[in-house]
Amino acid sequence: MTGSVVGRGNAADGKTKSKASAVEAPQRIAGAPPPPPTGVPLPFTIADVRAAIPAHCFERSALKSGAYLVRDLAVVAAAVAAINFVSRLESLPGVVLAAAWLVYWVITGMTLTGVWVIAHEVRIARRAWVGARCGRW
Repeated sequence: MTGSVVGRGNAADGKTKSKASAVEAPQRIAGAPPPPPTGVPLPFTIADVRAAIPAHCFERSALKSGAYLVRDLAVVAAAVAAINFVSRLESLPGVVLAAAWLVYWVITGMTLTGVWVIAHEVRIARRAWVGARCGRW
């Protein structure tokens, strides 16, 4: 057998391709901008980004965060109730039911991802008791 198969064959015959050489470079799309050069610093700094964000975005509020958490959990509960109701409708076409499940997955996925982020970030709360109580769940 000659070395026509990647990773097999006799290395001495010169026809064997290594796995590294079998991978081709990605093709550029016509009209696409060139990739940014590596190692070149960005034209802005982290301080520039922070200065562009309004100051009220950096203010912490356990009450406001708790209200957002309750809102998010209410959205998930409403989505669960809605999909349970829609799933029980027998006259609903399959395409509509599939679309309803897709909307349900998107809504609950995005909302519960936010809740997951909150659960991880609560450990750095300004008040130690908030992080100690809520961050351990």
